[in-house]
Amino acid sequence: MQKSGIVYAFETDTVWGLGADINDSDGIKKIYDLKKRDGAKPLILMSNSFKNIEKYLAPLNQEAKNLVEKYMPGALTIIVKKSENFPKYLNPEFETVGVRIPNHQGFMEFCKNNSDMVLATTSANISGEKPLENAIEIEKEFKNKVEIIKKSELNLNKNTPSTIVLVEENSLKVLRQGDIKIN
Repeated sequence: MQKSGIVYAFETDTVWGLGADINDSDGIKKIYDLKKRDGAKPLILMSNSFKNIEKYLAPLNQEAKNLVEKYMPGALTIIVKKSENFPKYLNPEFETVGVRIPNHQGFMEFCKNNSDMVLATTSANISGEKPLENAIEIEKEFKNKVEIIKKSELNLNKNTPSTIVLVEENSLKVLRQGDIKIN
């Protein structure tokens, strides 16, 4: 069993993120505290494989399945309906959740080495400010209150947030355009 209250900072293929194990309510609360984030703003789920996340989601429609097959892992976040298995303390105001599988080897290995961990995540920054770009900035901002998965002074990601697509019953709606272009 993992210790509770751990927040991880990690590099992805887009921007650095902060995350806690989906089953760690203390870690999730700590993310909101560290970021000074409004508690009504949702976190998204990330893991190394979509299969790890599926149990937290209602069955996907064909449009969602197509997006997962074509763009994951990658810089795409899809918003889909939650299942009954979704923790009640996470995003309670929403029936939906964002899901992403980053195309980043360090992140993928971290999840795999931790029993295919599913993380509740957000960008690494104080709410309303631009995302932090490297481990040095994260250490400075969060002063040893997060565990950095990959300590690198290099900025190996694109610093462009993921494309966000809301998947509804019969349509797709692009909420934020990133590198992946969805028509």
